Amino acid sequence: MQGGTATAHANGVASQTSGRADVVPTVWFAAHPDRGPFDQLAAVLRKRGLRVVRLVHTPASRWSKLIDKLLYHRTVTLDEFLAGHGSPDPESEDVLDVLWTEGMSQVVPDAALNRFPEHIAADLKVRRGLVNKREVACRLQAAGIPVAPHLDAFSTSDEEAVDAFGLPLMVKSDVGAGGNGVRAAGSLEQVAAAVAELDPSRTSVFFQPFIQGEVRNYAAMMGESGQPLQEAVIRQYGRSGALRTGREVVDDPELREYGRSICAELGVVGPVDLDAIHDGEHYQLVDLNVRPWNSMVSMRMAPIDFDAGYAYAKGASVSSPAHATPPPGSSFVVFPDVVDASVAQRDPVGALREFARVGRRFLPWTGVRYLVHLVALRILFRLQGAPENAGLPSIEY
Repeated sequence: MQGGTATAHANGVASQTSGRADVVPTVWFAAHPDRGPFDQLAAVLRKRGLRVVRLVHTPASRWSKLIDKLLYHRTVTLDEFLAGHGSPDPESEDVLDVLWTEGMSQVVPDAALNRFPEHIAADLKVRRGLVNKREVACRLQAAGIPVAPHLDAFSTSDEEAVDAFGLPLMVKSDVGAGGNGVRAAGSLEQVAAAVAELDPSRTSVFFQPFIQGEVRNYAAMMGESGQPLQEAVIRQYGRSGALRTGREVVDDPELREYGRSICAELGVVGPVDLDAIHDGEHYQLVDLNVRPWNSMVSMRMAPIDFDAGYAYAKGASVSSPAHATPPPGSSFVVFPDVVDASVAQRDPVGALREFARVGRRFLPWTGVRYLVHLVALRILFRLQGAPENAGLPSIEY
């Protein structure tokens, strides 16, 4: 744990600032709508007695602010934060962590980070480097950890990339998650179009070969010792694309060791989620997210309480998590993705059924605030036409 003496409150929440019980352990969430895994974790932490604060890039509408009050104790815009309004108050807040999306990591300047406690600001600056896929790949490659071959688009022509890797060719942005900033090009013309779409200057784009195989997921809560407090290897199942909402825990020692080696090399502490694909010889990294992931709280159905592991890892709880790893073969669905899948299929009855079936499971973990917030936010988005993401890189979960 960072900071001074840890003091347990009556609700089991630990405070680390000068041992004072009136200083509330606080987690900041720098994210934009739709921010599903962040909202879920915020709800769980609030239910545990922590203070949760949301930092947004652009001013929110009056209705959005009202809805956010269901989950967050307060919402602060980046402009307000830079002006010194809404900054963490050391007399009342013990900032344990700041979680941010890949998009927010690119737009929050150092001047804003320095308003957090020194060790938090330093950690955020380190984590900012971990969202750059190409930089991470180069670092892992230098350490002897297998990664997919890559060529930067600035010094490599489209023709040279196709000659080196063949077709189809993967064209990727340096920063992105959940499929954003990734294009599969089946011809030289599609390669050129993908590069032009992602970054006409070519400075933040790179090429990788297309690797055929099943993508599996390594999810973990890493402790300060460099060892996982909790971990699981997961495969997706169900319909293809965005509708693939089923998850199954699998026994995969190779991917488990691969994930551990990546986390140890990068010095990850806290939540980490990585996708990897097996090329027939070894696993290769596809995506790395050092933040809460979309199935993190849903995995309680596996069961594994990653949110409890997070609270313990960050010093917000004096109790270690109940589950270190879920049993192989256990399965679960991702919420609210399973509801969104029915909506996408124009099946409102199915959406309501899934909301009632799975939402009932979430109620004791997140409380009713999260479910009301989820519904209200979706209604607001439908009325407004789109989430409030103006000026911010689009990042999916």
